[in-house]
Amino acid sequence: PKEFKQTLGKFAPQFAGYQQHDSQEFMSFLMDGIHEDLNRVRKKPCTAVVEGGGGKPDEKVAAEAWRRHLMRNDSVVVDRCQGLLRSHLTCPSCQHESITFDPYMCLSLPLPSNNSTNSSTRKILVTVVPQPPGSPGTELQVVVPLNGTINQVRAAVCDALSDVKASNLHICDIWSNRIHKTWKWSESLVDIRPTDITYVYELEHTITRASSARTADVLFSRRVKNDRQGNQSPSFQSFAVPWRFSYTTSTCRQARAMIVAHCSSLVKEEERSRFSCDDTGTFFRVVESNSQGTDLTYDLPNNDSVFSLSKGRALTLIWTRAGCLLLKDQDPPNRRERRTAENGQSADRSSVDLLDCFKLYVERERLGKDDTWYCPKCKHHVEAYKKIDLWTVPDVLIIHLKRFQYTPGTYFIHRQKIDALVNFPLDCLDLSEVIVGPKDAPVYELYAVSEHIGGMGGGHYTAVVKNMRNARWYSFNDTQVSETQAEATLTPQAYVLFYRRKDRGMRWGGIRLPSETKGSKRAP
Repeated sequence: PKEFKQTLGKFAPQFAGYQQHDSQEFMSFLMDGIHEDLNRVRKKPCTAVVEGGGGKPDEKVAAEAWRRHLMRNDSVVVDRCQGLLRSHLTCPSCQHESITFDPYMCLSLPLPSNNSTNSSTRKILVTVVPQPPGSPGTELQVVVPLNGTINQVRAAVCDALSDVKASNLHICDIWSNRIHKTWKWSESLVDIRPTDITYVYELEHTITRASSARTADVLFSRRVKNDRQGNQSPSFQSFAVPWRFSYTTSTCRQARAMIVAHCSSLVKEEERSRFSCDDTGTFFRVVESNSQGTDLTYDLPNNDSVFSLSKGRALTLIWTRAGCLLLKDQDPPNRRERRTAENGQSADRSSVDLLDCFKLYVERERLGKDDTWYCPKCKHHVEAYKKIDLWTVPDVLIIHLKRFQYTPGTYFIHRQKIDALVNFPLDCLDLSEVIVGPKDAPVYELYAVSEHIGGMGGGHYTAVVKNMRNARWYSFNDTQVSETQAEATLTPQAYVLFYRRKDRGMRWGGIRLPSETKGSKRAP
């Protein structure tokens, strides 16, 4: 994928580099490029727009529009992925009508707006690890402004837990069993994704440039079997949620005591009597390492020597088999489960049906002052009435959910992402209710979903795809691939839906032309 994207960036500089790009725009550009590369038409003739109305049968106008489209565009992309839209414009002054048929490859459906969908707040799930070491953690769901800052998460935590000290809090993102990032108070909440695992550590000291207090991160590791024959070097695997503590002029013995106190809260209650500072070697070793938990150097002594860590260094607890048996389940929740808990299952989460999005898409609308239509009869630009209808649908139906909303204001444009849960069919999408063209009862099955996690200022794309060979679903998140269920696609992060025609196998996206015979490639 990396080489493919780099190659594409050479032809489309807007997609080069590591900036965030819209997956639907990227896909549209890619499919247009594939179509042009595979276009069977080498010399494109000039064609005129076919216009209906005035009593002309829609069937004949649509057939002629499609025929002229094929004169310039004829590829497997057109065959499989394109259909026709019927566009109906009506002049409000003279009632003149104009009907045209336009090809499409992706349907961008609006989402019905409501008060709960366009809420100005969001919920973030955090786990607070308080002082002193050994105190049990508390899981909170804080409500903060949609476009607020990290500082408002801190304020919400302090409101919920009155005994924590705001200046001593560190809000961190946990990734791969380590502290991936410590958030600054001024950073935007848009940067916290719904799948992020957020921990709030209360430290004993306030960390400032002027103070002598410093922080130390504690990582958890365990030895695993090495399957390579002849390789005698041990292998280690990180696990559990890391911990952070602060210190000033501590000794190594005091640092170990704080670590043991924290670990005692992770041990099963019936096993805590076996846990002591003097006998921790039975359960784990305390080793200095880098921030990744690798590059292990030396064991932290259990004496009164001065404890200090250099920048970029951490402490890694290498747990023995006996020690691991004492621990409760300490692995952080799966990110998809975290997203479901935060966004998908709350009682007040609004939801809409995909068919309602289709109905909103085909509603009649009045064009605005900035989008007028020139009426050939009145000879004026008018705010016409416009109605879009589905005339034909392709074998592969791509549906783009318009989650990003732009509302013009007096001085600026308000940008917002709509996080409504869209209920879409997994197996039987029946569009006969919204198709006005020749009815052939099209029924579709879902085979892929592109997801957007995050907000307007940035985000992350994942995908859930069905393997057509074994009929199993897989989740793709960067380099991580895991098996999942079809129901996992039903989240507020669903952004682009991919359906394939189910009834009678794959069919052509076009319509039968009067000149086509039964053996023609586009005969339905």
